[in-house]
Amino acid sequence: MSATIEAEQFAHYFRCQSYAAPIIYVNKENFYTKTTFYLEDIDVRPVSDGNNFELDKPEISEDMWKVFTLLVAILWKLDASNPLTNQKIIGSVLVFLPGINEIEEAHKRLLKHYEELLRDSSASTTGDPKTKWEIIPLHSSLPNDEQARAFKPAKAGSRKIILSTNIAESSITVQDSYYVIDFCMTKVMTVDPITKYMSLKLEWASHVNCDQRAGRVGRIGNGRVYRLVPRSFYQYKLPRKSIPEIIRAPLETTVLQAKMLNLNDSPQQILALAMNPPNLKNIELTILSLKEIGGLLQTCRGKFSASDGDITFLGTVMASLPIDVHLSKLIVLGHLFSCLEEAIIMAAGCSIQNIFSIPFQQRFNAYKKLLLWADGSFSDLIALLNLYQVWQSCKRENHFDSFQSELRWCSMNLVSLKGLREWNLLVIEIKQRLDFLNIKSIPGQIHLKHDEKPLIIKIITAGAFYPNFFVRAPDCVQQDEREAVKMVGGRNPFQSVYFTGLDPTQPGPLYIR
Repeated sequence: MSATIEAEQFAHYFRCQSYAAPIIYVNKENFYTKTTFYLEDIDVRPVSDGNNFELDKPEISEDMWKVFTLLVAILWKLDASNPLTNQKIIGSVLVFLPGINEIEEAHKRLLKHYEELLRDSSASTTGDPKTKWEIIPLHSSLPNDEQARAFKPAKAGSRKIILSTNIAESSITVQDSYYVIDFCMTKVMTVDPITKYMSLKLEWASHVNCDQRAGRVGRIGNGRVYRLVPRSFYQYKLPRKSIPEIIRAPLETTVLQAKMLNLNDSPQQILALAMNPPNLKNIELTILSLKEIGGLLQTCRGKFSASDGDITFLGTVMASLPIDVHLSKLIVLGHLFSCLEEAIIMAAGCSIQNIFSIPFQQRFNAYKKLLLWADGSFSDLIALLNLYQVWQSCKRENHFDSFQSELRWCSMNLVSLKGLREWNLLVIEIKQRLDFLNIKSIPGQIHLKHDEKPLIIKIITAGAFYPNFFVRAPDCVQQDEREAVKMVGGRNPFQSVYFTGLDPTQPGPLYIR
């Protein structure tokens, strides 16, 4: 059930012979109105040309920031009155921003503007200094107690201004929202087709996204939606619907699960039956990638095939675990090199999004804590391993005498208790699935010495994530930081591979690219 689903498309896909599946419309009586405004409808708009908005360059301009802060300031003029008490209802504002950096920028600008209102004697024209602003950030990596502030009623005489990512688009509902301010942008996970590198990319939101956001108001009173783009740009330039995840997401696990069906059809033929079939080129690159990491053989039923391959035991493990294929390979290599437990912990930790709980505007403190957990290794994997083992050790030795003491420990170390528990559940689930595949620690297996484990973990990491890893040089041979940045053309020297004086054909096309 959904307000924005492409119902006709689903009805056609699930048709029986020539009859489409039935669509049931559930009408809800709504006594409240919802009015939508665009940039040209807002009186506070600075002089700006609508041509500044480009489809291939999504960005929040200085003009958009000015409109945003001025708009928030004059909302007091639009607040409705309660017909019973004749008192003004100070409506909450839900602002949709694409990411954490934009939330911090909006927070900084609103604070500055509010301080100016308090000092300005003519504030009645630009804002109401009597109404306090409760500026509340909302995104998935915040601690639970900070997220919970968005759902609590505002204090008397205060207005809640919630600065949110698209987490508030459909995942959660803030009931007392009367205003939505939408920058009409979002961040989507994209995958480079050649390097397979996943990253968040800033894009204009689709009409489906914006409609979902607009649906957050008009539930308990008349609502207003402000889209900070020109009407013509919204109607004719923004995409109508979002690109389905199967088209833009990595296909490794999907292809392997298709191979697990033991059909004679190739992955291309099976995935062509999907409602939104992925690009054929993406499937071919995925099969090539799976052959490179050992998930598929070069041959299919004994014959060489560029577009298909028989699934290997490693590929079966990858298809069976609820994690990325490289993390599955890390676990198998951990089993081969007698550190299965550590490999499972690291792989599960990499799959949980919200382990580190970063309070608003404390990212530097969180980074220092992360370095502390890494214990001089400068490795996220080692930081995760140390964190999990210390947490489990504290639990075994009854250091946490109550739920509150465990919560205090998490708060002190800037980690999320909910994230740790999700991590633990994933570790247990992975072990159960591995047990079904007969992968488990063997009695009498070689026991690694304390000084051997770091080297072995380096080896399995290199094997699992090839070629996406780097080795930090010892301090004695490191260059000056400025020189290093200069040498790699302004890139981060700790995330760049830089070769000098090598034959152009070496060390191979993978690294040259």
